[in-house]
Amino acid sequence: MNRTLPVLLAVASLTLPAFSLRADDAKAVWMKKCALCHGADGSGKPAMKTKDYTKAEEQAKMKDEEILKAIQEGVPNSKMKGYAGKLSGDEIKALATFVRSLKK
Repeated sequence: MNRTLPVLLAVASLTLPAFSLRADDAKAVWMKKCALCHGADGSGKPAMKTKDYTKAEEQAKMKDEEILKAIQEGVPNSKMKGYAGKLSGDEIKALATFVRSLKK
């Protein structure tokens, strides 16, 4: 009997909670640090001139590196300040992944 599949399934089941915890953590950071300007759902706020990250067209314009850089360093000529030194590298990466998950 092949034992590889059961072992792989067991390992996968152990790692799944870590991924969902990371996603939950990213959402919590989003709600605390980003939602005020970008909206809880990522649809942006026109009065603040923030982008609607739920739109596929807006998501397509952004490269992953640009999202990371904006979170780390902020956005020039805007109110967006960088979070390097305020958030860990893992939190910043998780936030960037979370931004991608906002697309509807």
